[in-house]
Amino acid sequence: MDSPAPQLARYLAEHPAPAAAADALIRDEQGRILLVDPVYKDGWDLPGGMAEDEEPASALVREVGEELGLTVEVGRLLAVDSVPATVYGRTILAFVYAGHLPGDHASSALLPQDGEIRSARFLPEREALELLPPLLRRRVAAALAAERGSPPSAARTPRCCAMDTVRRRVGATTTRCCRRR
Repeated sequence: MDSPAPQLARYLAEHPAPAAAADALIRDEQGRILLVDPVYKDGWDLPGGMAEDEEPASALVREVGEELGLTVEVGRLLAVDSVPATVYGRTILAFVYAGHLPGDHASSALLPQDGEIRSARFLPEREALELLPPLLRRRVAAALAAERGSPPSAARTPRCCAMDTVRRRVGATTTRCCRRR
């Protein structure tokens, strides 16, 4: 790969880019979805996490290895979600890939590794979706549609819905922009 022009490289190094996260939609032999229960936030999640100046697929492999001690094979991109800065204080591009675990991985063999995960288990699709927080449920539903043959989804978390969700979690009232008019 050719090196970028020095001026462009300096500009990009200082550019306030969005953060990136990568998650895996992993199924077992029975078609159940793998979810993890993180200790640092409410609700269940897909395995994966934040990129650390790396490509999203590389971040996914690293995070699943750190969290569960598993090697995930990254499949096709299923969904991309743009989460506005109003939700977490910084714009996040969230990628959801099809993930495959080589071999047989029973729920009893899923052992959290790094203290970030309380537990991990495979769940039927409907039960898995019910455990996910609303914003993540929407993203996973888009990934499931892509898995079934729809084109990969490029979603955008609505600003008002995202702000409304965060405010409700911390006990504040809903703002006027989040109400239907």
